[in-house]
Amino acid sequence: MEKSRLLEKLNWFYSLEINQVDMYRRQSKKTKDPHLSRALNKFAEIEQSHVENICTTIERLGANPSFMWEVAGEISGALTGTLSSLPSRKDTLRFNIALETRAISDYKALIRQVGDEDIRETLWSNMIDEELHTSWMNAELMKMKGEGH
Repeated sequence: MEKSRLLEKLNWFYSLEINQVDMYRRQSKKTKDPHLSRALNKFAEIEQSHVENICTTIERLGANPSFMWEVAGEISGALTGTLSSLPSRKDTLRFNIALETRAISDYKALIRQVGDEDIRETLWSNMIDEELHTSWMNAELMKMKGEGH
C-alpha cells in the first residue's frame, strides 16, 4: 500500500478511536446503571490505548496525526455519545455494537492491505479489542432478553 494512502487510512482510524473514547466517556456519565458505566469507562480506556497505538504508528511512518481528523473525532464522539445515551440501555448497546462492528470490518480490510508486520500487529490488537467490546455488549443484550426486557 502506498504510504500516503496508508497514512490516510491510519488517520481515519485515529479519528474513529478518538470518537469512541469520547462517546464511551459521555455514555458512561449519562447512564444510571453502575455496571454499564464502569464497562463503558473501561472501553474508553482501551480505546484511548488505540488512539495512542495509531498515533505511534503514524509517527513511525514519519508523519503526525492530522489535526483535522482529531477534531472530527472529538466532535463526532461528543455528538454520538450524547445522542446514543438518550434511548434505552438496550438501544445504546445496539448502537455501540453497530459502531464496533463497522470498526472491525474496517480493521480487517486494512489488515489485508498492509504488508508491514508491525503495523499489522497493531491493527490486529485493536481489532480484537473491538471484538471483545462487541462480545461483552452482545452478552449484556442476551441477559436483558432473558430478563424479559
